[in-house]
Amino acid sequence: MRTYTIGATLVLVAALHIVAASDFGSKETVGKGTVNWSAGYIEAKGEGAFPADAQSRGQARLMARRAAILDAQRNLLETLNGVRLTAETVVRNFIVESDVVQSRVQGHLQGAQVVKEQERGDIYEVTMRLPLNGVAATAIEVAQQPEMFDVKEEQVKEWSPPQAEVKLPKNPPRQRPIPPAVRPDPARPYTGVIIDARGLGMMPCMSPKIRREDGTEVWGTLDVSPEVAIQHGIAAWIQKEDDLKHPVIQKRIGGNPMFIRARGIAGAKRGDAVLTNEDAQRLLNANRDTRFLEKMAVVFLY
Repeated sequence: MRTYTIGATLVLVAALHIVAASDFGSKETVGKGTVNWSAGYIEAKGEGAFPADAQSRGQARLMARRAAILDAQRNLLETLNGVRLTAETVVRNFIVESDVVQSRVQGHLQGAQVVKEQERGDIYEVTMRLPLNGVAATAIEVAQQPEMFDVKEEQVKEWSPPQAEVKLPKNPPRQRPIPPAVRPDPARPYTGVIIDARGLGMMPCMSPKIRREDGTEVWGTLDVSPEVAIQHGIAAWIQKEDDLKHPVIQKRIGGNPMFIRARGIAGAKRGDAVLTNEDAQRLLNANRDTRFLEKMAVVFLY
């Protein structure tokens, strides 16, 4: 079975596990919506005006609500198109290659849910939320069976190349101490890894990779099913050290995660982390015991 990085993501969120109980983590405005990279969803608002020719206030409200939902769906699609899929491309560039892919992705909008709604005079407003997981599953299928979606293998490799241009800062940012919430014990098997990329300009994407200084891959191309990616996501993205205490993050990385400082970033969209060759080998050596990388126990602190 062919596998590429794009097929390893909870696209593959970058970034990305759905958190229903509590909203936490990093958010980014894209188009008319917001991407929550930690919780793995996009959110957008829509508005609908009460029609003047409605037979009743109740009918006008229903018609306005329907219009608001359609408006929110359009805004969700606009936002989704601008989301970084890999370190090299955005979702828009991914879906335009195939009418089948485009239809599938647009179909995921039907799974968007209204999470908030209110009347403001004669305007009805709704807020809708769309999990990134469905798009992730499609991306995995495309990467593993490109011919089924009329996509060439070369295109998939362009979206997520096996080697990428590395950007190393001339003056590395200051070293921060390991967060108090993390107590790695080298005498015990490691259960996950936290990649500290703060100060490097790294940007979240759905399907990140970890690379060496020469641009070759350390981690990111996984042979996983769409169902696994939907359930777990490929990696988590956080900006605050306090989020390392969140139950979702702790469950992902376990009780003894490694903590590694990134040396630089890679990719046109700055979505891949670059480690020193020494740290890359140290990560691979630690992974031999518990295979935490294959379990997607990866968190990017950026």
